[in-house]
Amino acid sequence: MTTVMARVRHLEAREVLGTALCGVPIDCSKGAVDRDMWVYDAASSTWLHLLNINPDNVTIENFLILPADAATIDAAGAITATASHMVIDTFGGAATDNLDTINGGVNGAILIVRSTDSARDPTLRDGVGNLVMEGAVDFTLTNTRDTITFIYMAIGWLELSRSNNR
Repeated sequence: MTTVMARVRHLEAREVLGTALCGVPIDCSKGAVDRDMWVYDAASSTWLHLLNINPDNVTIENFLILPADAATIDAAGAITATASHMVIDTFGGAATDNLDTINGGVNGAILIVRSTDSARDPTLRDGVGNLVMEGAVDFTLTNTRDTITFIYMAIGWLELSRSNNR
């Protein structure tokens, strides 16, 4: 197990951010904005730099890891996005189902969607709910390797890319 503890180190005070990172509060009452996050690697007895947050961007070292959350399409053809990586299933375990609406999201949120089971194929449909698909073309997740990626904007979830990985 590499990650033993994490700490956030204050670097510079300029502006207010206001949140917590991995359970470590970022104290914005002091105006702190530039912060680094480090993780202790017990195997090598060293601190590893993971990311830096500043007023203009977040810099991530190594990999961005998006743990998957699961959702089942409801009878109305909707799911609620609760994470940036969603694995979806058809309503009642049906062989096929339509996904028309993805609830949740804030402007700029990125969402990757995959299917739970290669035997159950959800079809994401353009323009029926709040999905805006490339070329107004629907996309069916026919196996667990297929993915589709969206960005949330005020008008809904806009497709960034799709991958039909047979």
